[in-house]
Order: sequence, then structure tokens, then C-alpha cells
Amino acid sequence: MNLTASVIYGFVGTHMAILVLIGILLAVELVLSAYLQRLRATYEKQQIGITDESALEELSIAYYSRKQRVSLARVGVLSVLILIGILLYDVRAFTFIAVAVGAGIFVFKESINSIIAYFYILSNYRVGDDVSVLGVRGEVLHIRPLVTTILGKNDDGEYNGRVTSIPNYQFSWTPVERMEMKSNSYMLVSLNIPFESDLFKKPFAEFVSDLRTFLDGMLPKRTIKKVGYFRSYVGYRYKIEYSYDSDARIIMHITFVSQSKRIPDRKERIIDYIESCKK
Repeated sequence: MNLTASVIYGFVGTHMAILVLIGILLAVELVLSAYLQRLRATYEKQQIGITDESALEELSIAYYSRKQRVSLARVGVLSVLILIGILLYDVRAFTFIAVAVGAGIFVFKESINSIIAYFYILSNYRVGDDVSVLGVRGEVLHIRPLVTTILGKNDDGEYNGRVTSIPNYQFSWTPVERMEMKSNSYMLVSLNIPFESDLFKKPFAEFVSDLRTFLDGMLPKRTIKKVGYFRSYVGYRYKIEYSYDSDARIIMHITFVSQSKRIPDRKERIIDYIESCKK
């Protein structure tokens, strides 16, 4: 019994500093975990009764931004404690660790590249940014040391329910496109309308004249503050171009700028009007 106690006391005395570091790490982890649970409960409570998509999006971005800061705190604390632990050992132990790290870089190069890219992503992207990478379009939800989670969106800027984790190294190896897909962002809308004289009540010229009157009454003239990145639409309500398809039908290309949340309603109204013009 005395021998066992002596061994334990000897081990504790020899490794006291490391044990203190482990204790600190566990304490920090408990505090952060408790904070995350309370943060999650508050987020779920605040969601109740909110039906406006813009408000839900802002609430979601605020929640995941706080969650991201907790993740950064974890990484920071762990990095500092590991560095202190290394400094507490002698040179031979440090040499062994350096060799182990070198071997790890060779074996786990993609993971190492992802960790390096993690800091690049943190400096260039934020939770809530809309991006397109590897064919995945959506909102940056969480940036972790190895992967970045993206919440998918459709063409109208609405969430499609898909959650995709992209390895961080892909952000430095493949093109990443920044996008504006917020529910209150301005997006360019395009509609292609085929015209066949046999299907419509009026000739082409009269139909176009009536269509322009309808669009003039429905779509607002855009100021520079209400076009987003589409500066060529300043002063315009819409633009119309014409072409022919392979069957020699007239194709009208209507484009206009609108807030994402208004796009479905405006598309529906335009299509409903066009259908009402048919025989």
C-alpha cells in the first residue's frame, strides 16, 4: 500500500505541471460546453413565433457566429496548453515531437493542409457569408479546423435543407465564388418567354406593348441603393431582349433586379399575366 502511494505521489510530483494543464483544459471545456448548451437553448426559444425569413436568418447568423467564437476559443486554449506542455519537456522530448510531427505531415497531408487553410478561411470568410465551392452554394455555417460547414440555398436565396461539410484545403485549392443570397439581398432575375402567334390573343407588337405596361406598373425603378452588385440596372425597372430558338419561335428575355424574398411573388405575377394573354 505504501509502495503504491509512493508511486502515485512520485508520478504526481514529477508530472504536476502537465496534470495542472490537463485540469485547466478540462475546466475550460466544461465552461464552454455549458455556455454552448445555454446558447442553444436561448436560440431555440427565440425561434418560436418568428415567421419572417429575414429575421430567422439574422437570428441564425448571430447564433452560429457566437458558436464560432467558442470554437476559436477552444483552438486557442488548446494551442497555448500544447505549447506550454512542449516547453516543459527537455530537448530530447522536443526532438521526438518534431520527428513525430514531420511524419504526421507526410501521412496526414490533407488534414495538415486543412488546418493551415483553416486560418486562411478565418481571415477571409465569416459565418453568414454566401459562397459557392465545389458546386455547393449556400451560407457558411461553421468553420472548424478540418472542415467548413455550408447550409445550402436555392436560386432564390432560400434554405434547401442541405448541410455540406467541405474540407478546408478545398478553399485554397479550388475557386471559391462569393455570392449574395440573403433573403433581403438583391438578385438578378431572368425569365424566358416563348411567343407563338397561334397561342396568344394579340399580335406580337401589341402583346409586347401590354406586357411593358404591366411590368412598368409592377416593378419599381431602381436607384443605386437598390440594385446590389447589378449597377447596370440603375434607373431601370427591367430589361427585355429578343431572340429566336431552334424552332424559329420568338423568345423574350426579361431580366430585373429584386430582393430575394420578393422574387417568387413577382415571378408568379408575371407568369400569371402572360398566361392570361393566351387564347
